[in-house]
Amino acid sequence: AALSYKTAMAEQQTREGLTLTPAGAAELLRVGRTTIYESIRRRQIPSIRFGKRILIPRAALTKVLNETSN
Repeated sequence: AALSYKTAMAEQQTREGLTLTPAGAAELLRVGRTTIYESIRRRQIPSIRFGKRILIPRAALTKVLNETSN
């Protein structure tokens, strides 16, 4: 049976993790870490801080990318 799009995306996020580090986002987008940190500072990329650790919600990054590509 075919999975719905939402179910498939949820399973993919579970496998890949719900968040990315700035380095992971940079690697995924093929840009420098400085570009990611600057985009976070400008609030172009949503992020969550846990003490000194910065995490980027994968779903939020996908949403930002989809909005900017339209």
